[in-house]
Amino acid sequence: MIYPQVFAKYGSKNQVKAGLIGSGHFSTALLGQMKYTPMFDVPVIAERNHDAAKKAFQSAGIPEEEIVFCDSKYSALRALDKGKYVWLEDAMLMMDLPIDIVIEGTGDGEPGAMFGLAAIEHGKHIAMLNKEADAIVGPYLKYLADRAGVVYTPVTGDQHGLLIDFVNWIRSLGLDLICASKSPDAELGLDRKNMRVTKLRESVYPVEELWRSISKDELEVLLSMPESPAEKLQTIAARAEIFKDFRGVVRAQEICETQVAANALGLIMDSDALLNPILRTAELPCVLCPGEDGGIFHGTERCEMIATLRDLDDPNMGGGIFSVISSKNEYARYILNNKGLQHNPNGMASLVTRPYHLCGVETSTSILTAGLLGISSLHHSYLPIYDMYSKTLRPMKAGETINSDDELSMKPMLMPAAAAKDGNPLHTYAFHGMKLKRDVPAGTFITYDMVDVPADSVLLKLRKESDKHFGLR
Repeated sequence: MIYPQVFAKYGSKNQVKAGLIGSGHFSTALLGQMKYTPMFDVPVIAERNHDAAKKAFQSAGIPEEEIVFCDSKYSALRALDKGKYVWLEDAMLMMDLPIDIVIEGTGDGEPGAMFGLAAIEHGKHIAMLNKEADAIVGPYLKYLADRAGVVYTPVTGDQHGLLIDFVNWIRSLGLDLICASKSPDAELGLDRKNMRVTKLRESVYPVEELWRSISKDELEVLLSMPESPAEKLQTIAARAEIFKDFRGVVRAQEICETQVAANALGLIMDSDALLNPILRTAELPCVLCPGEDGGIFHGTERCEMIATLRDLDDPNMGGGIFSVISSKNEYARYILNNKGLQHNPNGMASLVTRPYHLCGVETSTSILTAGLLGISSLHHSYLPIYDMYSKTLRPMKAGETINSDDELSMKPMLMPAAAAKDGNPLHTYAFHGMKLKRDVPAGTFITYDMVDVPADSVLLKLRKESDKHFGLR
């Protein structure tokens, strides 16, 4: 990478000053690299929890005496003039401070929309860590930012932002993109000795739900992948049946990130719904390619969501991203297939992976690119092609508060985007924390008219403006 050279030669200033909203896991990792990242400074945090704000600054090596709480614009300006690090409870105060970019990291769609809009209206660039807001109104906020002459950008570090950068790199090389996707943080680990599959990584579920015994016949299904596309689909279905009750592998947040990446890159689903196939890494280029090359797709530029299956001692791919690629040039394909990439039998599909994402540790490059160069990572037109909607898995009662991440009650699905209006499904992260207005039977999509929508919701106000702008019905 040549980031330092590009920043030094073409950067508009010597340092980017950022204001950070939220101090969770991702934000703390970003702050922790602040002192070691040239040209990057975060002198302001907005956080309602005093201990969390102080801890976040201290994780970056800022001594407690240098951290100042401010409750007005003027007290914050005085503190910044003295070289202090400012903690605010009210994030709106940040918008009038001398910072270049606002980093929205609350992880909640409503404040994400509100603060993203405020940053744009105040002439600040916006780095959207908040996939929940990005998924619902990101394309419209990008339009508003472009119109205002500021940058709206997702960030490297989270998987959707990383995948956007990854595909931009592939396209810049003139390679053909067949499929781009991510691997969920959770993986299925195959323990052949004890004849069971274990869910790897942490889970919110009880320990007894983290593993499942398998038979010899099931082991054969997990280890074999036939040659023909039709038989591949049968095997994918058989694997799904084996793990139909093995919840928490592909979660709402995973599908949400796939949605954002697909919309940002112009990728399409190959069928009405994601298959979410359970695949071993070596199977990816053999399965996720067009039918004429032995795969399950009807074309290229596809998005999909996989669950990774691996032996316990295989390299980890949980939390990583990948693309299946090709080239129209025969010699280029020869290079792809003979210099380290796994490929399918006829050599027309090769797998390139980045088997990790580093959260806030690697996010500063996106912020510096926006702040110094005025460039977003959104190279392709950002359009609301897909939304994530949820179907109930059990009957739900009027007055019940619904949780978008409740995998026992709802199944999130990637579907063509529809306007936020009565009768249409409502984005999964838009209804989080709302109450149902009526009983809802199992097998039903949560629609706009089923929930008690707050009249003052900035998120849904922006979504309706977005629907009108992009012509959604």
